[in-house]
Amino acid sequence: MLIPDTVTRRFRGVAFDLDGTLMDTLPGIAESVNGLLVEAGLNTLPQDQIEQYVGDGAPTLIRRSLAAAGGTPEATSVSVLVAEYGRRLSETPPGEDHVYPGVAETLAALRRAGIKVAICTNKPERPAIAALAAVGIDKHVDALVAGDSLPQRKPDPTPLLTVLARIMVDPDQAAMVGDSANDVRTARAANVPAVAVSYGYPRMPLEQLGADVIINRFDDLPAALGRLADGALG
Repeated sequence: MLIPDTVTRRFRGVAFDLDGTLMDTLPGIAESVNGLLVEAGLNTLPQDQIEQYVGDGAPTLIRRSLAAAGGTPEATSVSVLVAEYGRRLSETPPGEDHVYPGVAETLAALRRAGIKVAICTNKPERPAIAALAAVGIDKHVDALVAGDSLPQRKPDPTPLLTVLARIMVDPDQAAMVGDSANDVRTARAANVPAVAVSYGYPRMPLEQLGADVIINRFDDLPAALGRLADGALG
């Protein structure tokens, strides 16, 4: 895979969401959440319901799941359950079959072209690192900021600006790729172009995400970045 010269001249770094963007982690998330609910003596939730709670960080995921299952999401119990949730995810990372087609090849091509790769996710850091390592994507990643790396989470722009600073890339030389409104809002707040994938867990119609460009396959990304570089989005 070749990265167009227009892309390498325009972009020095690209930040990616993880869940629903690089890999399908929903089955493992649902299994971990339902395991916690069972231990708490509550009913399990359907995977498609848990999907609606994904993307805003582990504390919000746990609070919403507890409430939906009839539990009481007290602050103390949520913090304990979030820690246990992170442990479960870390110990049962997704397999290579959960990586979306074209991800590894595209990330490798970006880095060969001199474009740095960063991860900006609301997933807790420990399971995020475990997931990347389990499927071999970690070798294509230059920096990561996760949901518990900072006090702020997406859509606050601080995580994105922080991870871009870690790879020494200015926002005007970067792009953000994700699957949800949080990713687009984060990019907008950081004044960074936003690319949305049409798969994943958007929780709303794709046309309402407000992304600069939408791609159907991950390996469509170089062409999408080329369109951004050329300003050909009409």
